[in-house]
Amino acid sequence: MPTGPIIKEGFPLIGAMLIITVVLGFLGHYVIAIISFILALFFVNFFRNPKRVIPQDPDLILSPADGKIMDISDVYEDIYLHKECKKVTIFLSVFD
Repeated sequence: MPTGPIIKEGFPLIGAMLIITVVLGFLGHYVIAIISFILALFFVNFFRNPKRVIPQDPDLILSPADGKIMDISDVYEDIYLHKECKKVTIFLSVFD
């Protein structure tokens, strides 16, 4: 399913911040309008949906998230799988 550069969950927040920016600008509250515009830009960055190139190598693991791998360990998963598994801990950052 093709998607755009911004995921749909971000549109309400981005739209609200842009409306607030315009209203505050018309009311003469320029400093607060600039702050709300910067917040709208932050939301655009946070909800972006970058193009991804997924390697087709069977020896690779595809990560479900962008971030830094902090740990890979063997654990026993007893809630769903009931067996030994690999646990991959990923540190997520809003700047990735």
